[in-house]
Amino acid sequence: MKKVKATCLWLLGGVFVLLVIFSCSGKNESMAYKAEQRLFKARKMKNELVGSRFNEDFFERTKREYQRLINDFSNSRSDSREIDGIVVSAQMDLAELDYRAGLLDSSIIEFKKAAAIADNFPDARGNALYSIAAISEEMQKKNEAINYYEQFYNEFLKEIDLSRAPSMNSSYFTAPLKLAQLTRDAGDMAGSAQWLKKAENLYNKILSSASDTTLLKATRLNLLTAYLEGKRWDRALQWAEDIEKEAGPEEAPAIEFIIARIYRDGKGDKSLAYERFMKIYKKFPESNEAPLALLAAAGIDRARGKTEEATKLYEKVLKEYPTNSPAAIEAEWNIAEIDESQNKWVEASLRYKSIYSNYPTSLEGFEAPIRIMKNYLKKGEKDAAAAAYKQAVEHYKKMEKQELPIEPRILAAEYLVRAMVEFGDWQKAVETLVSLPDIYPQYENFKANYLYAASICETELKDRGRAEKILTRCIEKYPGSEVAKEAKKQLDRLRSIR
Repeated sequence: MKKVKATCLWLLGGVFVLLVIFSCSGKNESMAYKAEQRLFKARKMKNELVGSRFNEDFFERTKREYQRLINDFSNSRSDSREIDGIVVSAQMDLAELDYRAGLLDSSIIEFKKAAAIADNFPDARGNALYSIAAISEEMQKKNEAINYYEQFYNEFLKEIDLSRAPSMNSSYFTAPLKLAQLTRDAGDMAGSAQWLKKAENLYNKILSSASDTTLLKATRLNLLTAYLEGKRWDRALQWAEDIEKEAGPEEAPAIEFIIARIYRDGKGDKSLAYERFMKIYKKFPESNEAPLALLAAAGIDRARGKTEEATKLYEKVLKEYPTNSPAAIEAEWNIAEIDESQNKWVEASLRYKSIYSNYPTSLEGFEAPIRIMKNYLKKGEKDAAAAAYKQAVEHYKKMEKQELPIEPRILAAEYLVRAMVEFGDWQKAVETLVSLPDIYPQYENFKANYLYAASICETELKDRGRAEKILTRCIEKYPGSEVAKEAKKQLDRLRSIR
């Protein structure tokens, strides 16, 4: 499932609509008015598309409506700021549309176009640059994410006008933190340290000059994150305690939770961390942090081998916070794992089934059917494993057909393939892999299914001829693409070893 959403996408649509309305009302015959009406029409189509089950034909019609608007009025941008704003807004909408449909590569291309034409609208350009970086990060294109986060930082944060800071999207200020994390993941520890320093300088500058309460609160937390990322535990603890002194009743549980985590993860004092987690639960039982604190305390118990104590805390979460789905899922999953580790398989399997029945779109809900099947395979219980495999396949196929957003349906398709692979049902796996790109043409990642299917044919089914046919189909279906280039490489390799 997608872990990272482009947090700043779609911020600016209303800005351009207002601009057009105030500038064009009453000018029924003007070019700007016509452009405005075209934008309203396109947006009506987009809203209908977003609010219903994905329809590929309607999606393509909506995209064409936006593209025609952009094409028809682009040459008039220099004549009218209103038209310029409408075209930029349409381009941003088009990028958002592709993102919502899972066309991440295409979305990046459209956001790049938006950034290129938005010089007269800095807010839109900033939104586009940050979105490119965030989507690239989501796609694990770390170098591109670094490039665009850095470009965003240089244009909008390096020499920031503090008078504009309160009106900026709060996510923007995390750019140097993102850069620190990405450069660290790339092995550039010195670069990561530099970005953390830049983050600290930025946040201290805002704290020394800004007066907006919301901005100050967010900046204090960002600075705390910088300390935590740099593993400056003593400084982080001191800063968190300073924030705690000023925190109101709504912020206090979150700050105390962070302090408890510092003791657990940074200071290595599990006993004090445990006490603090339990204190949060007792002191703020109605807070969002209370079930998280119980889970954290239970995790410490479990790590110490105190499974009975841990189970009691997990059961407390289920009893006292049943409507908090993420906490309930984590508690249920951990109890199931404890039962499984103690050879209480009947109890564990029932809990896993409860998870995928009650929380089917959660990550644990997707994992549970395969977890049950793999347990039977591990124990050599072939009939039980086959029955569990059948249930898993039926479950994932049912999810694909339900009226769900496209993301969980795509994830259900991915888990369907995984179940087939884990069970060794290679023929079904190949058939399903090559069918998915046509079922979900908007999802770019399924293009690579042809490579996976060909690999299975070669290594598991020992059918090189079928592998060659699948690779050839991929090349013909996606000419010039990266996946087609890899398919050609693999095809040439297979033909060379005949």
